[in-house]
This record gives sequence, C-alpha cells and structure tokens, in this order.
Amino acid sequence: MWCASILSQVKGGQLAAAAYPAVMHTLMISDVPGDDMAMIGSGPTVGDATTSHDAQAIFDAVGLAVPASVTRALAAGSQVVPPGDPQLSRVMNRIYAAPKQSLDAAQALAEAEGIA
Repeated sequence: MWCASILSQVKGGQLAAAAYPAVMHTLMISDVPGDDMAMIGSGPTVGDATTSHDAQAIFDAVGLAVPASVTRALAAGSQVVPPGDPQLSRVMNRIYAAPKQSLDAAQALAEAEGIA
C-alpha cells in the first residue's frame, strides 16, 4: 500500500479494528489493476504491512518536504493493522465488481450477438 494509510484513522484495516469484535462484510467495487483489496479504497477492512518507516523512506527518496505534523505522525508510528491480525478475523471482504469482470461480460455479450 502507500503512505496514505499511515496518516489515516480508517485506512489499512483500521476501520475493521475499530469495529472489532463486530462481524463485518465488505463489498468492494475494484478500480485498481490486479484487484488488490488493500488498495481498493485504501483497504479500511484489509490488513496493511506498510510501516511509518516505509512512508518516510518514500518521502526521503523523492526529496519531498512534508509538514511538521506529518513528520510527527510518522515518528509516532503506524496504526495500520498488519495482515493476519486477530482484529481482522471477523471480516469478510469480497470484490463484487471489477474492471476485468465488466470487460469479460461485454465480450461475452458481443460474441453472443456475433460481434468479434
């Protein structure tokens, strides 16, 4: 994932952790290549292995100056929930629409109408 989850209070599995022990069913519409659930909407109910150090390394690598509040938040550490954390054990994530599904359905319909 990318560093936005580090600075959010809901991304990177944090919404699921806040709702735990409730059972959650997340229905996703993918808009990302490969349908990575952690990337869809920044994965509020999906674990994220990204760390504050990862985010800082990105900022450092590209020479991006960030506000002092971001630096403080990164220094405080990440609150994202790592994959496999027990707080995610009661979450069912399901992609019910994805670009590939739509393209495959359009192709099937076109072929059924005799369109190559």
